[in-house]
Amino acid sequence: MIEKLIEKYNYPDDLANFLRDLYPWLIEYFGSDKKDIIDAMFLDTPIFTNTNSYEIVKKYGDLENLGIVKEDDFKRASGVCSFDVDVIWENGEYKIDKYKRAVSVSGDIAEERVKSDLIHEICHAIKTYYNGFVICGDILIERDGLIIRRSKLVNDTDRVRKVFLEEHNVAFEEGLNSLAEEWLAKKVIAPDYEVKGYGLITQMARNVVRGLDCLQELVNAQIYKTDVDFIPEYDRLMAISDLIYQKNLELFEAIFDKEKFNKINAELQSMIINDYNPLIKEIITTKVER
Repeated sequence: MIEKLIEKYNYPDDLANFLRDLYPWLIEYFGSDKKDIIDAMFLDTPIFTNTNSYEIVKKYGDLENLGIVKEDDFKRASGVCSFDVDVIWENGEYKIDKYKRAVSVSGDIAEERVKSDLIHEICHAIKTYYNGFVICGDILIERDGLIIRRSKLVNDTDRVRKVFLEEHNVAFEEGLNSLAEEWLAKKVIAPDYEVKGYGLITQMARNVVRGLDCLQELVNAQIYKTDVDFIPEYDRLMAISDLIYQKNLELFEAIFDKEKFNKINAELQSMIINDYNPLIKEIITTKVER
């Protein structure tokens, strides 16, 4: 399959060789039962290197319908997995007309940072592919692993517009995706590789995976979009994790305002100490008792 992919998109030798190295480890990490999904994703998703990620999102995404991650975040991004659908109104109902998918990294694949960014975004692409978009009435449900995003569909005269409603589970999914990046990078980049992005939420995800020994169950839920009924207090954990993630984004934006930075950081630390840490302890204890 990998040679067919390389031929289809005419990838340069350096990217082609990297994908050859990465591909078998993706199968091992996600599971051989996911091979058809991984293959289909690669064949349907072009990969761009040395590109402006924001421009890729403009072409393959929907900057008018954003959730927790804002437009300026894409402008700063060194890599993106951009996915979207065009929706039409036909015979009295909304239907998906066209899928748009792309993975992009802003640098040369020879660089270690670019390789790790590409791994991270490819993992997102794999987890969005199967049942990534579902229409229920006038609601579009998007799934990226554990992330659930809902938008209201509005039938304008010339197009169907999406209006963002809500988004959940972003922090935990990004943390889990970073753990996948780390495992894969140890295989194809360096045995001592440590993930550098999403440090706080990666550690939060690591606490759950280690404490509950549930990585394979989580991978299945990410790919197949099944319920996570094996983590006690799952909804509370997701809500608190997302609040911490949003506070961490606020912290980054305030980096040049010392007073504001210190205030947000104090709030962040309070959330971790008073809300997150006791909940993790409760979840692990509950799992052990069961």
